[in-house]
Amino acid sequence: MRGLLGVVAFGAAPALAVPAGAEGAQPQARALIVTETAGFRHSSIGDARATLRRLGARSRAYDVVDRPGLGHLTPRRLRAYEVVVFALTSGELGSGAQRRALVGFVHGGGGFVGVHSATDTLYGFPAYGRMVGAYFRDHPYTTGTLVRSGRRHPATARLPRRHRISEELYRFRSDPRRDGARVLLRLDPATVPGAAPGEFLPIAWCKRFGRGRVYYNALGHFPRTWRSGRFREQLDAAIAWAAGRRAPGACA
Repeated sequence: MRGLLGVVAFGAAPALAVPAGAEGAQPQARALIVTETAGFRHSSIGDARATLRRLGARSRAYDVVDRPGLGHLTPRRLRAYEVVVFALTSGELGSGAQRRALVGFVHGGGGFVGVHSATDTLYGFPAYGRMVGAYFRDHPYTTGTLVRSGRRHPATARLPRRHRISEELYRFRSDPRRDGARVLLRLDPATVPGAAPGEFLPIAWCKRFGRGRVYYNALGHFPRTWRSGRFREQLDAAIAWAAGRRAPGACA
């Protein structure tokens, strides 16, 4: 806890501290999109940026500011945003001050959305791992059936109970539930070739981090995933939720 408090001291509160309500009832939030990499760089980054910009242009809940690098991760600049999206980031990004600013922003009430290799990012900064909920371990699986855990979160409210997926499917170094996450989507191990019986395979989760909201989704490796209407709906609802423009749902 002492180390975390030291990190948070460098953070910034989001620009609008207003209670969540119906979409469109509040001023439009601002979402900062970051796609910087210091490790593996996905070929789908261009698709990710285009998709997120399109979602922001169509949303009544939030607008998107696409800044691939980390220049806006300062306490002063983060005051202009309600949510930061790390889409396909990787490796040991940024300076210590930028890392502390991000974690402090979320802990102080901002939102964070991580997509795919956002968990393959900042292994050397444990406060980030605690915020996101887990770090990437490996990706031995490519097909399986996703199982939705209830409909209480807006990101999964419109999903079927089960649906088949073909993707680069992650496993993680720890169970995100140990860090307070609520798993929203998981793989049914009985449908995953090579998975151990009963293996717990989380894919998407949400959590609270201090006063902030965190959502993570492990999908997004392939360009075709970003063109999927089902995936876009999840991200659209997750960004609005993390920005405080949707009700708390399962992660109150």
